[in-house]
Amino acid sequence: DNPMASNWNIAQYHWSKKGKLIIEKRYDLNGESVTLSPYFNFGVSGILLNKQGQPKAHYNLDEKLRPINNDVGIASYQDVYDKNGNHSIYTYHDANDELTMNQWGFAIGEKVYDDIGNLRAMKRFNTKKEEVRSNTVYTNTTLSLAAKATKSDSIQIREKSLGYLLALQNLKPNLMNEAMNDSLNKVTIGYDRNTRKEFARATTKKQMIDNATHWNKANNKFSPNPNNQVIILDIYNRIASVN
Repeated sequence: DNPMASNWNIAQYHWSKKGKLIIEKRYDLNGESVTLSPYFNFGVSGILLNKQGQPKAHYNLDEKLRPINNDVGIASYQDVYDKNGNHSIYTYHDANDELTMNQWGFAIGEKVYDDIGNLRAMKRFNTKKEEVRSNTVYTNTTLSLAAKATKSDSIQIREKSLGYLLALQNLKPNLMNEAMNDSLNKVTIGYDRNTRKEFARATTKKQMIDNATHWNKANNKFSPNPNNQVIILDIYNRIASVN
């Protein structure tokens, strides 16, 4: 629990409000002011949020809280988000709010996303909005829709569900063995009266087979005449929700 500094040598952030701006000041372990990051020289910053609460612009401010150019001529960087909330465009501006080149050789950065929100490419432009370079962002994340459930799927789901019930009701461990997957991890929520907290309890296939040998031995765990109806609520890929 001792105070420490981040990789950017920041130990404390202080925020206050000035008009529409959130004023941000940063300090090291000695209480000295530090910049936004080692590679981007903004001292006192003014953060402007959009209606959704996302950062819309960051300003480098002077002592009177007015935008001022930093050592490479940048007074603000501004952000745009697409309809899905992805951070899509960021631009660099001088104290007159004109586009200006940053130390990495571009004024506009654009992120290209696929249909499910994966970042797939980065494009960079100069102050004339001419593309200066781009690169592909590789991802192994893909989205493929599962095939529609078949009648055979529904039959097997009902068989497994009934096997689970009948194995417990009629003390049939072999039937439970057929119904349960070897990697079963059944999770139920219990309550500890001593700690007064809920906890998750995991049950394995072996435990379920053991339950099928004795859990309903007194024949009092189910209603006298259970109807054992299985209602399939939803099927997707290899997952089913059953009542």
